[in-house]
Amino acid sequence: MCVKLLIADDEDMIRNGIAKYIKLHTDRYETIYLAKNGQEALDIIYRHKPDIMLLDVQMPHKDGIEVMQEAYRAGVLPCTVLMYWSLLQRATSASNNTLIHLFAKNIR
Repeated sequence: MCVKLLIADDEDMIRNGIAKYIKLHTDRYETIYLAKNGQEALDIIYRHKPDIMLLDVQMPHKDGIEVMQEAYRAGVLPCTVLMYWSLLQRATSASNNTLIHLFAKNIR
């Protein structure tokens, strides 16, 4: 089964690093879409309907939680993973049935 993945993070190193790592270690993903902010993520979601979303919680224009909620309201229901630095409480309080995983970006 080929899967479409969206990676949305405003930090180039994180976004591109995750994509590169995934491409090197698996061929499971048919396409990996990259977005540098929440609005780009929503544009990709509406246009390409990814199966999985990796969303940074804190991004310009719209944060990962807003992206997840807007996609859900629009009936686009991909598996969602939120990435965060220290916003655990905010992310978990925004969780509804669309949030599957939440993990810390511990890269320092």
